Amino acid sequence: MSRSPAKVKKSTPTAGTARVSGVKIVKPIVYGCASWSLPKSHLVNDRTHGWKLYVKPYFEENLQLFIRKISFTLHSSFAEPTRSKTTILLCSEPPYEVNETGWGEFKAVIKIYFKNSCERPVTIYQTVKLFSEKGVDYTIKKPLIDERYDEIVFRNPCANMYSGLMDAEESPKKIGHHAHDYEQKRKEILENIQKARQDVQKEVSLLEGIVRKYEDALEKAKM
Repeated sequence: MSRSPAKVKKSTPTAGTARVSGVKIVKPIVYGCASWSLPKSHLVNDRTHGWKLYVKPYFEENLQLFIRKISFTLHSSFAEPTRSKTTILLCSEPPYEVNETGWGEFKAVIKIYFKNSCERPVTIYQTVKLFSEKGVDYTIKKPLIDERYDEIVFRNPCANMYSGLMDAEESPKKIGHHAHDYEQKRKEILENIQKARQDVQKEVSLLEGIVRKYEDALEKAKM
């Protein structure tokens, strides 16, 4: 499945941190956690599960054009709670991810830093989920996945950021491989919203009819 690149109003940016007015650019991302049970032969210090936190682009595009680094802050019980991957250390394309082992669930903090420091970092939260309600033991080949879709919205970005964002916008957008079909989810949500609106309209029409009957009855009672 593919989607045409978003139409963005062209502007003539100036150098430095000046803002490019009249511009809105949306960058979809997907982030989440994949986890699996470790074989008994691989258990160390009661760590029963392996897991991976990740951030990746929704479309197959190069996040490094506008993202400088992504930091993952883990639970304080880990020896090095903050892991940072800069563009230099990565020296490869995304996704950005951190792999670990553990025995308990917790909420991790993921912070996205952009190429230009005039754009504030974006903070998101992701639970390291190890156990399912079904009580199933997941494997590394078929992990338990807790994943979400989100969008980073740039309004009137800095000139330097604008250049990187526009470079990413130039090529056709092919949707990457994700745990869920977010296009289908979007379609289902829109259909549910439309159905809810129709149901509300029916209820309103029904109530209006009841009110009219009472009003007619009151008018007749006055005669």
